[in-house]
Amino acid sequence: MRVTPKTPGLRRARVAAWLGAGLLLLAPAVFAHDTWILVHSTGPGRTVELHITSGMNFPEDEAGPRAARVAECGWRLGDRSGVFGRLVESDSALVVTARTDRSGTAVAWAAFKPREIDLDDAEVEEYLDEIGAPEKLRRTWESAGAGRVWHETYTKYAKTFVSIGDGDEDPSCIPALGSAIELVPLRDPTVLAAGDSIVVRVLKKGYSVSGQAVGAVCGDDGSTEIKYSNKSGHVAFALHRGGPWLLRATELRRQSDGTWTSDFTTMTFFARD
Repeated sequence: MRVTPKTPGLRRARVAAWLGAGLLLLAPAVFAHDTWILVHSTGPGRTVELHITSGMNFPEDEAGPRAARVAECGWRLGDRSGVFGRLVESDSALVVTARTDRSGTAVAWAAFKPREIDLDDAEVEEYLDEIGAPEKLRRTWESAGAGRVWHETYTKYAKTFVSIGDGDEDPSCIPALGSAIELVPLRDPTVLAAGDSIVVRVLKKGYSVSGQAVGAVCGDDGSTEIKYSNKSGHVAFALHRGGPWLLRATELRRQSDGTWTSDFTTMTFFARD
């Protein structure tokens, strides 16, 4: 099995304050924390251990979601797919162990149950900066005027790509999973290396979307870059280092009753050195 081992990343220049399992918030930057899936280790017999975690310091394990928070958690490898039968809780990660007799690039994914949160004005400003919210959305919030209240219901989705076996390119991993918002690579991301670029298409309910902010986080040096999808829904990032990478996007919308709804998505993979 060829899987690049997880390497520690440099911590971002913020301190995350956590309550309980780490999914309740004390600061706006924590609200915009990422939730991701990443290969943690491998074992004999094509066994892979995946960690699902939330935090501000990709790729470090920080706060493990409770299993009850997960609506669905599954995998796809070639023409096979299924769900993970056991999610093991720990303080820092929700752990999944899987074994396969096949080679190729697997996709593992998780969808979480919706949660609600209230933010004050200062928190909202930091949150909108964190997710790269467009000016139109910011003006919508500002136009709400005195006494405005930010109440949001958010849902998170995460997926990762894992090369198993000979490490050859496997286009069967590319098709979308069908999440409310999803980042879909144009080629198997596990064959990309430092110096290459990754191109993803932003899909919302299966349709390409332009103008969506997408962030890329390099797990090796902690650097972050935000770009916006073009008219065809595509966005590209240069991979200046090998190792773990995280791509993320948040689609935020205002409801007719003045509340907000959002969908968060992350995608991780290892680039070759």
